[in-house]
Amino acid sequence: MNFNKNDTHALIITVNCLDNSQVFHISSCNTYEETWDEVFNLFEVHDSMTKMYLMEQLTKLKMKENETMTKHVHNFKSFSNNCLLSETR
Repeated sequence: MNFNKNDTHALIITVNCLDNSQVFHISSCNTYEETWDEVFNLFEVHDSMTKMYLMEQLTKLKMKENETMTKHVHNFKSFSNNCLLSETR
């Protein structure tokens, strides 16, 4: 009983962190494990073209006029982390 409660709670948190366009990909999942596997596959870097795209996006990243420094640094870290993750695969 406690596991199902924790599983449901984890599912709710995960769904709330996703963009509406991404929720479609996990709509058929029934457990948190299925959901996590689907989310992982959704964001996993699959090939060298994706790695090149990430590096290009990182080098082109510029702070937008209405963007805060905190948001810009967050975006930079996200791109750089994705690039680093792609290198380890």
